Amino acid sequence: MTNSLSNGGTDIVALYGALVGVAAITTALQTAAVSVGYSDVAAIESRYDGATTASQAYNDAREDARVARTRLFLINAPAAAVNGLVVAALTDVVLVRGDFDWVLALPWIALAVTLVLLVVAVVKFASRLNAVSNGTRGTDATS
Repeated sequence: MTNSLSNGGTDIVALYGALVGVAAITTALQTAAVSVGYSDVAAIESRYDGATTASQAYNDAREDARVARTRLFLINAPAAAVNGLVVAALTDVVLVRGDFDWVLALPWIALAVTLVLLVVAVVKFASRLNAVSNGTRGTDATS
C-alpha cells in the first residue's frame, strides 16, 4: 500500500477527498451558525442593556439569551463533532501513514485551525449569552 499522492495511493486519495468534502460542508454550516449566533448575541445584549431590571424587556432579553445559548450549542455541536472526527481521520492520513506530504497537510492544518477558532467563538458567544441570562452582564461578576 502506498502512502502519498505522489506515489499514486488511490485508496488514500479517495479517502482524503471524501474527508475534505465532508469538512468543507460542515465547516460552512458551522460558520453560518456562528455568524447567526453573533447577530443573536448583539441584538440580545442591546435589548438587555437598554432595559431596566423591573421591565418586561429585561426579562424577555434574559429568556431570549437562554434560548439563543441552547440553540447555539445545538446547531454547532454536531458540525464541530463531525469536523473533529474529520481532523482525527485526516491526522491518520497525513501523519500516521508516513510519507508526509504538504499537499495533504495544508487542508488538514486549515481545518484544524478553523475548527478551533469556531469552537472558541461559540464558547465566547455562549459566555456572553450566559451573562445576560443570569443577569450579570455589566456587573462586577463579568468584569
